[in-house]
Amino acid sequence: MGILIAQGAVSFSIIVADLIFIHQVMSKPNWDGTPDMDIIFFLGIIARMIVVNAALFPVALIGWFVKRYNEKT
Repeated sequence: MGILIAQGAVSFSIIVADLIFIHQVMSKPNWDGTPDMDIIFFLGIIARMIVVNAALFPVALIGWFVKRYNEKT
């Protein structure tokens, strides 16, 4: 259960960081329309969440197996 909560927390932090970044760029006085929050932006967020969580998931599983092994000994 903790692994899923951690994956959700990572996804949430990616969403928040990207939204803060895009709002900062869009609020600049010389903003010319790019980047903006369109479907491509949200697909990019989803792709980043998948890549980062896929990279961190094996690490979480290794930690879980090590914890189970240490509890048995």
